[in-house]
Amino acid sequence: MKCIVLYDSKYGSTESTANWIAEGISEKCATEVQKVTDVKKLDYDLIVIGSPIYGGKPLDSVVNFLKENRSALMGKKVAVFAVFSGIWQEKIPDYLASLKQLVPENVWDARGFTGDLNVSKLDKEDREIVEGVFKKMDKRFDMLAQLNKGSAVDFGKHLVLPP
Repeated sequence: MKCIVLYDSKYGSTESTANWIAEGISEKCATEVQKVTDVKKLDYDLIVIGSPIYGGKPLDSVVNFLKENRSALMGKKVAVFAVFSGIWQEKIPDYLASLKQLVPENVWDARGFTGDLNVSKLDKEDREIVEGVFKKMDKRFDMLAQLNKGSAVDFGKHLVLPP
């Protein structure tokens, strides 16, 4: 069995999550991890695709990858994941639905993970957006540090369990 975890990431949380999911999968399956922009072919038995959520939607690179590879994903075992700020827990179903609708058939599984956004690493535009949202919600920036390796590894293990 060949497996791959594909992702894109702006500041590193989705990359970390992708690697942890691959760690869980690799106990049962030879697993590669690649950015969606680096993929050449999709000859894998399990394909896991993830994106951070910015402005309420997945990154354009992930959306474009899914649209461009729709036919290549037909008949494959596909799972998706999204990484987002912990303050948006109630939006998890919406974030996952936005990814799942781009996959040609039923998605085998989908999971949401909270990210770890280091505000000091943000570019000017993203920092202004984040500051505005948090100010409007009367929330602190430290609510952004919520990565959870254990849940990502467990998701990877779950994906390679027998049906």
